[in-house]
Amino acid sequence: MSRENPDTKILLVFVFDIGGVVIKWRNSGQIYRYIAQRYRLPIHPLTGALAPEVRRLESGDGDADECVERVLAGFGRRLIVGDSGGLLLAQPFKEKARLREGVVQIITKLRGGLQGLCIVEHVSSPFEGDA
Repeated sequence: MSRENPDTKILLVFVFDIGGVVIKWRNSGQIYRYIAQRYRLPIHPLTGALAPEVRRLESGDGDADECVERVLAGFGRRLIVGDSGGLLLAQPFKEKARLREGVVQIITKLRGGLQGLCIVEHVSSPFEGDA
């Protein structure tokens, strides 16, 4: 029923399993390489220092900014102005993300004509699949 006109029925449309983007992700090496290049640090020592911090973050323990700042401090570096730990860790994801055009088009068309659109996103547990 419509709030404006109680006699009008609105058809609800449910769209399931919407991710919006596809990211092919094998491991966190891309994060380490990105930070190593940006801060001109040797990749292997950086990986050794950053890997436990990333695992802590993945488990929900800690703050991205603090973790990255702590690791950079171990190399005598500080965050570049405008950088944040969260952005540094997310940048490789952003570069790999590709919109699933078909899904985006469906949502756009449905939103344009219907008031009763419900989007239910499937959220898988970490490390599921090949992402």
